Amino acid sequence: MKRLGLTRLALPDAVIFIDTPAAVSMARIKSRGEKMQVHETENKLGHLREAYLLVVDAVRESMGLPAIVLDGSRDVDSIAAEARRVVNGVRATAGGNGE
Repeated sequence: MKRLGLTRLALPDAVIFIDTPAAVSMARIKSRGEKMQVHETENKLGHLREAYLLVVDAVRESMGLPAIVLDGSRDVDSIAAEARRVVNGVRATAGGNGE
């Protein structure tokens, strides 16, 4: 955090990570019908996913923040509905109004 100059930023109430297997990500990227970017390979996306899972653990353990991992292999509407429930739950816990 210090090396990136992020220590001055306010911490979020929680972190949500949408965990999508690399194969699912590749299928979604290909379905766009657009030119693939150089980093859009199953191998690179798999490594990136693993790195983000480590970040989620660090956020949870080192920063003491709720870090919720959602199953990103589901359809977008299901993921969005679950994310809304999580956010509303975090807001209710933090004393917010859940909007």
